[in-house]
Amino acid sequence: MKKKKKNPKILHLITRFMLGGSEEKTIIEIEHLNDKYRYFLGTGSEYTINRVKYIKSLGVNCKKFEFLRHYNPISLFFSIFEISIFLKEYRFDIVHTHGSEMGIVGRIAAKMAGVPIIIHSIHGTPFGINRNLLLNKFLIFCEQIAGKSTDRFLSNSDIITQRFLDNNIGKKAKFRTIYSGIDIKKFQNAKPIKIAFVPDNSIKILIASRLAKGKGWQELIESANIILGKKKEVSFLIAGDGKYKNKIKDFIKVKNLKNNFHFLDYRNDIEKIYKSVDIFVLPSYKEGTPRVITEAMASGLPIVATNIDGIPEQVKHKKNGFLIETKNHQALADALLKLIENPRLRSKMGKESTKLVKKFSSNKMIKDIDNLYQELIKQKL
Repeated sequence: MKKKKKNPKILHLITRFMLGGSEEKTIIEIEHLNDKYRYFLGTGSEYTINRVKYIKSLGVNCKKFEFLRHYNPISLFFSIFEISIFLKEYRFDIVHTHGSEMGIVGRIAAKMAGVPIIIHSIHGTPFGINRNLLLNKFLIFCEQIAGKSTDRFLSNSDIITQRFLDNNIGKKAKFRTIYSGIDIKKFQNAKPIKIAFVPDNSIKILIASRLAKGKGWQELIESANIILGKKKEVSFLIAGDGKYKNKIKDFIKVKNLKNNFHFLDYRNDIEKIYKSVDIFVLPSYKEGTPRVITEAMASGLPIVATNIDGIPEQVKHKKNGFLIETKNHQALADALLKLIENPRLRSKMGKESTKLVKKFSSNKMIKDIDNLYQELIKQKL
């Protein structure tokens, strides 16, 4: 009797399994394809316990790599060997890396271990104008080296793909754009709620993000100072958590805006928050194609965001929102004021968001990822 072939074994490698978009994308994939593939998760020394517990509840084995530490080049070097030994022991069919650090060390380790299929997901551009020139050159060099052993690059946007190709990273035929998808109906069908301590009659502006550097907090607060000098009934809501929280609070306090900013922390009912506000804002310096923007689009919101990375593939300037340059609080204030002062424009742009969001569905994302796995499995296993 012929032995039944086991499902292919896939290891997802992520530097920090926290509360970001790459983690959400991985969780959705595992939830939908867990009966078709044998999943494992590898993470560095930083992770959110509840997230790892949830992954384990799906029957996924998790491995913490002690040497993999964020922004620690010496430990990252040793992590290559730590990961390679693990890969040789468990004999994975596919290694799927995420992000810059794990992407580089994970792919090198997978090549050393003889893993048949190596896939790398690009969630944002690791090099750019906001980074040190020498660091940029080093990152590009490392990406070029890791790229030689990569069977497929999964990019969050066509713009990001082109940036990699412009820097001689990988070959065009190896890139696929698969947008980070969400459950669109979940956000479209959500009901608004009363948000504690936020005046009902105020225009509510939401940012949903990790409270970390590089998200444009200073620009947001400076723009709020300008806006509140012209329009008093405006509330700024911050949904998310992180190590930068106290610094953000201190800057708000210095500007004497404490009564206009409301911290909502991390929310399990974020879809209801989107439905309870008027405008979404994200003035980041570096992103991929942020899932929070996609969620805001599905919720029918107009959006103000920076013109970086994959965001222009989500926000069409003057159609479903406004794109502004980074680190420009005046441009941010001007764009927000246009929406604050014009309810008809808010409604028009919000309706456009619901039309444009269709290509960002989780069902399409899962189908595209599954098709890619199957294509490579037929070629290489």
